[in-house]
Amino acid sequence: KPNVGKEIADAAFNAAINAGVPLPPRPAPSGAQQPATNVKPQTVDRQLTRMVEDRIYGYSRDPTGSLQYQTSLQDPSRAIQFREGVRLGKALTINIDRLVHFAKKDLSHGRLEEAQEYYTKAIELDPTDGRAYLGLSRIAQRRGDLEYARKLLKEGIAKCTVGFVEVKGPRRNESLKKKNSMSDDEDDDDLPTLGTIPDNGPNPFLLQALGTLEQRSGNLSGAEELYLAAVRSRPSHAAAWVSLGQLRTKELRQ
Repeated sequence: KPNVGKEIADAAFNAAINAGVPLPPRPAPSGAQQPATNVKPQTVDRQLTRMVEDRIYGYSRDPTGSLQYQTSLQDPSRAIQFREGVRLGKALTINIDRLVHFAKKDLSHGRLEEAQEYYTKAIELDPTDGRAYLGLSRIAQRRGDLEYARKLLKEGIAKCTVGFVEVKGPRRNESLKKKNSMSDDEDDDDLPTLGTIPDNGPNPFLLQALGTLEQRSGNLSGAEELYLAAVRSRPSHAAAWVSLGQLRTKELRQ
């Protein structure tokens, strides 16, 4: 004989599902471990994470939060040596990259004091890296101190004279490019480096930035000279060419 009770129960179950009625949770099998209801969600200890990152790159922080560069990644067992208060040798570029990264992040969120601290520490580790001078000048401009911004750029131009541009070769696997549908304007960090071409003068980024500042101040002839100096230092510096072209066509009407 047909099981009428089971048919009625199945029909009621299907009707409840079709109507969107929430069903009670299925009871756990006998002997199964019941899930804990008072387990707290896992959280990331940001202070501990930051400390680990600092140790990886050879930093430590004093109780005030100030960064201290202690060890060399070239030889982790040897502490950085100082002579008459002057640090011997330069820090690895990865340490400057990290400081500049955090500084840009703070600057983008309007945390000027924190960004200034990172840029200042970057200059202490490597006074010939122009990115920190450029960042500090932008902070000064946000504060409305154009004269101090100009001073920082000039200081960087005087010290940053060892720049170069990398020459990239063709992609090793063109089929991989087609497979991944990569466009020509994507990042080319995976391209092989064939060599480097040194700059013919000071840092072109700082020259172009100072030219832009002079142009904003109305010193058009000074801005033109700085743009020309930037393209002479690095002929492939596109931003300087664009600034020079816009200055001559829109401002000087040449």
